[in-house]
Amino acid sequence: MTAPGALEAPTAEAYGRAVAADPSRLLFKDHRSRCNEAKRNLHRRFARGHVVDLGGGRGGDLLKFGHHVNQYTCIDGCAAALEEAQRRYSTNANDTRLPRNATFVLCDLRRNPGAIRAILSDADAVSCMFSIHYFAAPILKVLNEALRPGTILYGIAPDCRRIYRVLRETQPGEVAQHGDARLWRRHDDDPAASPLRWYHFQLGDLVDGDEEILDWPHLERSTCPRLHLKSIQTLGPYSSMIGLFATFVFETGRVHAWSEFFHPPVTRHVSTTGGPPTSGASRPRPNGHVARKRPKRQ
Repeated sequence: MTAPGALEAPTAEAYGRAVAADPSRLLFKDHRSRCNEAKRNLHRRFARGHVVDLGGGRGGDLLKFGHHVNQYTCIDGCAAALEEAQRRYSTNANDTRLPRNATFVLCDLRRNPGAIRAILSDADAVSCMFSIHYFAAPILKVLNEALRPGTILYGIAPDCRRIYRVLRETQPGEVAQHGDARLWRRHDDDPAASPLRWYHFQLGDLVDGDEEILDWPHLERSTCPRLHLKSIQTLGPYSSMIGLFATFVFETGRVHAWSEFFHPPVTRHVSTTGGPPTSGASRPRPNGHVARKRPKRQ
């Protein structure tokens, strides 16, 4: 029985209607569920061969990669987190959702990213979930130099477009509430400065610290010209916390090969006489007739 003056927990139906009307009322557990779903989809699509997980932490994504990943390398700067990741891998050793083999490497990605250059040069895909904004500048330079052509870099990071929009409306030290997250510009930040580079992010007792704004187009041109930005997609409703995050996908080098990830290959008619492709030109039909272009109306 509900105590006097207490509010009854809403039913699933009522909660669903409330969220549909106002996405900012999503509970943190729902944010977490939707973030996990986004991570799972990214891993299913791009994880392959040897996957390097930057900032893999306590191994929360181990069961999202799948058994088709031959080698998984988790890299993190926290020894305790890596120990927990190793324990999880050992505990679930018979689970077919785990990568076939796993290695756990202790490395401070902000201060010494060059130490993993050899590991990155052997990677087929690099994953970075909710962490690249803590060590973007140093690690992107190493990724740009070390990754082989065709390697995919994917993950989830704060959406710079949304962050800019929210922070531009505030003064240094003024708090902006966004769903169940709070963020504000640092006191030493010049309101007239362009572009903004740092802000303070707070999410309950989980996150409370300064974070760097990742201006992906600028980084692509200045820091990592070999990494070609292919996709930025906001995770969810703008009024909720997950609206501040977006998925990102890069590919090294081979720009022309990218279409195969998102679209079926386009077959074009190739001339058997050695000439150029005949798309748009008259083509012979099996019965001997020739199809000609319809003349334009005057």
